[in-house]
Order: sequence, then C-alpha cells, then structure tokens
Amino acid sequence: MLYGKGANGKGTLINLVKALLGDNNCSHRSLQEFHGIRFAKADLYVKLAFTFADLKSIKLSEIGNFKMLTSGDDMSTEEKFKNRIDTIRLKAS
Repeated sequence: MLYGKGANGKGTLINLVKALLGDNNCSHRSLQEFHGIRFAKADLYVKLAFTFADLKSIKLSEIGNFKMLTSGDDMSTEEKFKNRIDTIRLKAS
C-alpha cells in the first residue's frame, strides 16, 4: 500500500507494475468493494497484483478479507452464475 500526498510518483509506480505484469494480470477493486460486493473477490482469481489508485477516506467496516488475502490464507469465492472458486491467494506460499 502506498501512502502520500499527490505528485510523488504513486500513480507512476502503479502504472509501471501494470505495464510489467500486464493489465490482464491485475485486479482493480477498492478495499471497500471486497466487503460490500459479493462477487468482488472473484476478480482476484489467478491475478498477480491488486492495484487501485485512490482509496476513499472512509473507515473500512470489515478487514477480514483483506487480512486473509495478504497473509496467504486460503479463501473461497464465486463468480455470478458460475461454480465456486475454492482457493484464492495473492501471496506466494
């Protein structure tokens, strides 16, 4: 997670990561969406990076999904009208 005032290179670094990994290998959801949108976690399946340029300045009411994703824990999700995905991991084990 990058933090800082504007014009210090955060967006440039995110664009570099996307260019190196390929946009198809990156997910672009906010942390709030992982709690509030039922199918949002499915966007992380087989992705190499999770990028989002500007988080809202509101309190996260739930951080369990974020903690599980960043710690390498197994978690399941589902895509709309498709089968459940049993394991999603962002961190290499």
